[in-house]
Amino acid sequence: MIKTERTPFGVKVGRIKAKYTLSWYLDEIRVRFPEKKLDSSRPILMVVNHPGWLDIEISLFLVEELLGLDYYMMANAEMMGKRPFMRKHGVFSVEEDGDAFAVGRTLKYASTLLKEQSNRCMVIFPQGTFTRSSERPIIAQPGAAQIARLVKQITILPTAIHYDLFFNKQPNAYVRIGEPLHFDNDVPMARALTKTIQQRIEQELDTVQNDVHNLTLDEYDIVLRQLIKYMLRK
Repeated sequence: MIKTERTPFGVKVGRIKAKYTLSWYLDEIRVRFPEKKLDSSRPILMVVNHPGWLDIEISLFLVEELLGLDYYMMANAEMMGKRPFMRKHGVFSVEEDGDAFAVGRTLKYASTLLKEQSNRCMVIFPQGTFTRSSERPIIAQPGAAQIARLVKQITILPTAIHYDLFFNKQPNAYVRIGEPLHFDNDVPMARALTKTIQQRIEQELDTVQNDVHNLTLDEYDIVLRQLIKYMLRK
């Protein structure tokens, strides 16, 4: 396991890189936020589908820039090897050698990060690998549920990302953050909670895809524009 070494400088660089990467490759990002303001005093676990490589930048932008929370993310070791600077803005790796004790250490480390300080949000892509947003059913690995059981008092945010290339030469990203699941020492067993996570991500993904298809986007705020558009507006 590669532990995070989050620093203020690393976070600043990560935020700048995420913002400009997204504004370069995407035309717009539109987000539908939960109706109620999140309680940042509680540990927050954001579970997101994983349709593409920009998901990481989108999740960092969501958590740091829009929700105002400290970003942490669980990644695989291969990605950490390719992008080692990620550990400076809250990313750590999963131990993937098949050893149950190693996996347990990773889950315990993740739960400790969430519990030791308020205003933290950890992002997990429970599908574990890139998966087309059209693929059904959503299949989630049990890690997110196991972390929630270790933390005990936690808020889970089911979130869906959908990319669409209908309107422009560059794709738009549509993000739907679902209504949170709150648990207070009553977290279900991992298998049951994993099923709930799968269902909630799928529900949010179905909804955002239908909203885009039907052009019912009034609930979605434009939070970032393509870099050239942004410069022209200035």
